[in-house]
Amino acid sequence: MPKYTYRARDKSGQLITGAIESQDKYAVASSLRNLGYSIVQITAQPRIQDLTSSFIQNIRGISRREIIVFTRQLATLLRTGNTLTSSLDNVAEQIRNQRLKDIIKQVILDIQGGLSFSKAASKHPKVFDDFFVSMVRVGEAGGLLDEVLERLAQLGTQELEIRTRIQSSLIY
Repeated sequence: MPKYTYRARDKSGQLITGAIESQDKYAVASSLRNLGYSIVQITAQPRIQDLTSSFIQNIRGISRREIIVFTRQLATLLRTGNTLTSSLDNVAEQIRNQRLKDIIKQVILDIQGGLSFSKAASKHPKVFDDFFVSMVRVGEAGGLLDEVLERLAQLGTQELEIRTRIQSSLIY
């Protein structure tokens, strides 16, 4: 079972650090919350096989199409009335790209730790560009996050189509 180190604050605000063996970060977060702690950070301790798979995942990037699908699915779930963390968790379960899944899970932990979605996403600039983060910030402020995410998905789709046409034109 993987080992996780954590930093948390107890009810009096005192910083507590430690390590827990658990199946995933969610289980660690749940255990800490059950103890009445506010989570500051949870970090997985790498194992040799994890380092190898991490290297392979870093070679394979996250495609623009995967970000568009993620954004559209998140918008749909938010529109149905689900909470942001619940929606992110549901989308993460359906994603095949392990790297993107890990990033979304980290975003969820950051949100549960008190960050806004835009601030949590801005920690991953290679996945969520400045435009995405800015639009999400506007959606959060205006209470229209689902509509903003849907619009971002539409814009991403249009951008992808234009890139494809340009590449096809350049081939000829």
